[in-house]
Amino acid sequence: MSEITKSGLSRRAFLGLGATAAVAAGAAGLAGCSPAAGSSDSSESAATGQAQYAWEVAPEPITDIASTVDADILIIGAGIAGCACACSAAEKGGSVTVVEKSPSWNGRGGGFGAINSRYMDELGIKVDKVNAKQHWIAQCASRANEDLIVKFFNNSEEASNWLLDKAEARGGSAMVGAFYSHDDVYAEQPGYHMLMFPEDAGLTSTGFAGAELCYLDAVEAGAQFVFDSPAIQLVKDGNKVIGCVCETSDGYVQYNASKGVVLCTGDIGGDIEMCKAYAPICAEYGQPRSQYTPVGVNTGDGHKMGMWAGAQMCPASHTKMVHGESAAVRFEMPYLFLDRHGNRFMD
Repeated sequence: MSEITKSGLSRRAFLGLGATAAVAAGAAGLAGCSPAAGSSDSSESAATGQAQYAWEVAPEPITDIASTVDADILIIGAGIAGCACACSAAEKGGSVTVVEKSPSWNGRGGGFGAINSRYMDELGIKVDKVNAKQHWIAQCASRANEDLIVKFFNNSEEASNWLLDKAEARGGSAMVGAFYSHDDVYAEQPGYHMLMFPEDAGLTSTGFAGAELCYLDAVEAGAQFVFDSPAIQLVKDGNKVIGCVCETSDGYVQYNASKGVVLCTGDIGGDIEMCKAYAPICAEYGQPRSQYTPVGVNTGDGHKMGMWAGAQMCPASHTKMVHGESAAVRFEMPYLFLDRHGNRFMD
């Protein structure tokens, strides 16, 4: 579904580290930022054994640590994925610290997608999970990570109801959108939810309010958020990721996590060189062409730190993760897209 705000070690091993270095799927993960198969840059790098880009060379471990902070769970990034993870973990009694490079949490997008929810139940809307899942995989030319798709189909209803509870607790509700493609070949599923709140709800979100709901409840549950603290390096004990080092105005601060480190650092759109290397179709748009704020803050930090820690980029085609027509038309609809010369460039 296009509405889903949906990244050494092999990719499978990196994604499967669990409590060692779990990677949140909310914004795309390593699988969403992979080099194009057989691209000249990646092929040349593999053939020569030499790094083609600065981020392919791991920096020396930082040792001049000014202070350390201990927690059960360390979350890097305070977007919707990081805030939701922090909220869930804190509500379950975990000691949670979230570090974020920008001055605040970040809420992006207009809504969220789910395979069934209680709002959909009330409207009599049901998704045939088996057929929808197979259709989704087929639309991805069977190159998708089926384990992640199955997880989403099995768990998104519970997760959506959890978020809807938070919205209703602050006077909000949700609308289930009917503006999705009914095309037989490129069909989408009717699971797009938009949160709505009265003016006196006290929320500051101008887009999708889910991140703010999770942030507020995470703080109430005891999670600690540290802003203006960009993570620049993961800390390892052998092959296990146990924390990170953040660069702050007071020097380098090392955050240690006894139970897990979660990367929720977003995409690579703010690093034009990474876009050229892994997503050249996105690089053509240049910078700062972004519908999301703060523009340019997502510079592939998690991907770089992950690779320095031993992970590998998945060797598969990397596509744009948002509607590239800059919202000129509804991106859910099965339009025929042409370039400036009138040539068709997608199905």
